[in-house]
Amino acid sequence: MPRYLVLSFSFILLILFFLNLGNFLDVSKNAKNAELIVCLGGGEKNLRIEKSISIYQNGNLLLITGGTEFTIKNPMKDDRISYLAKYPNIKYEYNPSLKNTADELIFIKKIIKNNNYKSITIVSDPYHTRRIEILANLFDFKKSGIELNIIGTDLNWWNKSNYYKEKKAIKAAFTELIKIPYNFIKYGLLYIEENL
Repeated sequence: MPRYLVLSFSFILLILFFLNLGNFLDVSKNAKNAELIVCLGGGEKNLRIEKSISIYQNGNLLLITGGTEFTIKNPMKDDRISYLAKYPNIKYEYNPSLKNTADELIFIKKIIKNNNYKSITIVSDPYHTRRIEILANLFDFKKSGIELNIIGTDLNWWNKSNYYKEKKAIKAAFTELIKIPYNFIKYGLLYIEENL
């Protein structure tokens, strides 16, 4: 096969990959009833907690994970906790000591196991949902009989079909593109499970 055909074909594949990257990364679903709702740390101010509250139903537990050294010392410094103060009827637990998505999912799996939960909804940013799904598969959520639903926040700058029109979305997508293989290697190939 002539070299220019290989290069042309490779270039076309690269363009198709770039155009469809948003659809690959964003696997968020519609909200479903779940026993446990998890608001992951990070994201734009209050979007994740707002989405979590919007799907909360009486009887659910809202688990809020991730934080900083400041929120470990004083939970009210976490915008999500101070925002949640407006909703005194919401039952929640807070763990600010988790530093990344994998740590959050490991902790979530322990909570699920200790409370015998069967259904869980995780709230994060839409471009982050593929990595959450990959990590959940690596940590055997489905094999444990857990019905997992991952929903995305309502980011005004993210559209999975044409993310490439927004500079901030391009940066987020390519950051995820780096984090996915890193997480797969670290938690798929090199990780030793500690009785999850």
